[in-house]
Amino acid sequence: MKYPLFGVLGVLLLGIAFKRFVTLSKIRVLTNLFLLSIILASLYGIVKTWGQFDLLTFSKGESPDRSGGFTGIMRYSHGIQMVLVILSAILVYQKQTPEFFHRGLLLVAYVTGLIGLWASGTRGAIVGFLCAVPFIFFFCSRRRFWLSSAVCWPLAILIVFGNFLKKDTPVAPGAPTVILRGLSGDDRLTLYSAALYALKERPLLGYGPGQFRNQIIRLRSEYNLDSKGHPASHAHNTFLETAANLGGIGLAALLAWLFFWARELWARKDLMAKCILPFICAFIVSGQFEYTFDANNAFLVFFVYSLSSIPIHRASEDTFANHKSG
Repeated sequence: MKYPLFGVLGVLLLGIAFKRFVTLSKIRVLTNLFLLSIILASLYGIVKTWGQFDLLTFSKGESPDRSGGFTGIMRYSHGIQMVLVILSAILVYQKQTPEFFHRGLLLVAYVTGLIGLWASGTRGAIVGFLCAVPFIFFFCSRRRFWLSSAVCWPLAILIVFGNFLKKDTPVAPGAPTVILRGLSGDDRLTLYSAALYALKERPLLGYGPGQFRNQIIRLRSEYNLDSKGHPASHAHNTFLETAANLGGIGLAALLAWLFFWARELWARKDLMAKCILPFICAFIVSGQFEYTFDANNAFLVFFVYSLSSIPIHRASEDTFANHKSG
């Protein structure tokens, strides 16, 4: 619970700071530092994966077969793709966007993040990004919405079904990223089954927060599910993991929260809605392939959720003239 709470309280504290101490120029410093962190994390992962060189130790060594950013874990890709969806919307609606970002740095962060996402080879994250991008254009141009849908959605379908049909392709460190590498060595389907069996056993309240991981070995054995030799700590699916941990009641609460959040944004149709409705789409789609309520991504999702309660208007230096720091 602490990471979602950090996200909510973070926005609350930022709101107080913005009202009392922060000028527009100081906000630009914060947002540009955020963009810089995207560039550095993505570059670190790209160079370590494709170049087999660690920028932290400045030495060659054993490299991962896929980029995990600074953290070295694949959930980095799910976080970066959700951020990239918001950055895409900011670029599309840049004439309506307050001058919070350095435009050149924004573009560099966006391109670097895209390359980092590809280098991660994380198919679910890439599918989530592809499914969300067309919704960025929904409010500005239905023609662009359908054109982007005609490009992005078939690619997403190709990635999903192509991996079902393709035989396994091993990925060597330093080799080009392979997206269509098959699923025969992947245990996600058995984990989905295990989560469903857990829900069947405890349909109302589940096994308790974070307790599905303690049931996986038993469920695999009891229901004869092939683990393919992989250890596991979650269901690789946000909604099935929630159902296994918190039961049908918890799953219903999660779905209701997403529905009312999206409905509120839809009713607003302001810049915040144009940026965050696609974010919700990315979260839902990528959540079918990974548990995206982990520490970092839970913070991100709830930070964005809290941030979405703030109406954004065209800002200028005059807007913040009365909020100089003491």
